[in-house]
Amino acid sequence: MPALLPISTTELQTKALTYFQENYDAHTGLIRDRARNFETTPSSGIYKMASIAATGFGLAVLSHAAASGLMNRDDAYDMVERTLTTVDEKLEKHAGWLYHFVEIDTGNRYSDSEISTIDTSWFLAGALYAAAVFPNTGVARLADKLYEAVDFDNMRTDGGLAPTKGTLSLGWLPEFGYLASEWDEYAEHLLLYVLGLGKLQNPLPETSWAAWKRDPMDDIDGVKILGGKQPLFIHQYSLVFMDLRGKRDAFTNYFENSSQASRFAREHCLSNGKNYLTYEKGFWGLSAGDSPDGYEAFAPGYENGTVCPDCALASSIFLPSILDDLSIWNQNPQTLIGKYGFSDSLNLDREWVDTDVIGITVGMLYLAIADIQGDASYSPWALLTKLPAVQRGLKRAGFHE
Repeated sequence: MPALLPISTTELQTKALTYFQENYDAHTGLIRDRARNFETTPSSGIYKMASIAATGFGLAVLSHAAASGLMNRDDAYDMVERTLTTVDEKLEKHAGWLYHFVEIDTGNRYSDSEISTIDTSWFLAGALYAAAVFPNTGVARLADKLYEAVDFDNMRTDGGLAPTKGTLSLGWLPEFGYLASEWDEYAEHLLLYVLGLGKLQNPLPETSWAAWKRDPMDDIDGVKILGGKQPLFIHQYSLVFMDLRGKRDAFTNYFENSSQASRFAREHCLSNGKNYLTYEKGFWGLSAGDSPDGYEAFAPGYENGTVCPDCALASSIFLPSILDDLSIWNQNPQTLIGKYGFSDSLNLDREWVDTDVIGITVGMLYLAIADIQGDASYSPWALLTKLPAVQRGLKRAGFHE
């Protein structure tokens, strides 16, 4: 196979932006969950599915592109406003919470999808970031309206059935009610709780922040790390939106913790080349995504040689030198980089490269680059973290310098 021309971070952002422009429904403003990276994406089957999380990441990407000049500001504004209007007026909700997956052209529930607390939080993050980019506008008013409409305590108390419960349910199904699983141990939910704590009306009680477990920690070479052997996305999603550098609560410094976890995740793969050809060639990135055998969430100790390029590079929010790994990724087969950037995943042991990209993963890499490169004044870290709601949430969670 011919060698690749090196791809820069600017080109990766441009390709990522193209994903959200081309997989945006012009009628509803919803964004496709996944798309083909090398050919035309079908409009049927799984490709008809929009993700409310990908839509939230898309709102953030489009807004940042407007602020940075990568996209015409008026065009980006119109796209964001259309999305928020659709979600406000047309999407079915439960206590303000949104379905994880909906039909891209109608907004109707997709298949047996659940109302999802975490995926709603990614939508809210994108909407509130858009409000900060476009202050004192219809976009800002819609974003605030949608945020205030979400009843966090409803998901904490299972609609009032469990008033003393401390943690949030993962979601709700119209057929069965509240899901039994809870956000009750370390995972990607930091921003979800901060947004709940930061509400002006009916916020989560302060005790909810301490209600989820922080141990047992993973012992890695004598260092205790929360989620040290978990998939990379666990550490990335909340912290690409909130700047927690130099901040800690009563338990830990989450940014430093995730930096340690990212360093270990990289070293784990690169020191185990004898086990997988993928690692031997210098590739790493154990996280959630496609594999030759279907969608999986890989982590140190649960792996088959499949890695996610964007997931690895997005850890640059913790360790900026990780972007130097682009020199490794650029040695991949020509089929790894398509119109939207790197394909979601590859497995050299199985001679397999994904044909798809996944919206939240593409968006995560764009926002990671936005946080650590370019003008910091309008990055997600800068604008979202300064929002009064986020500041209230962080204060009520006990964060301090």
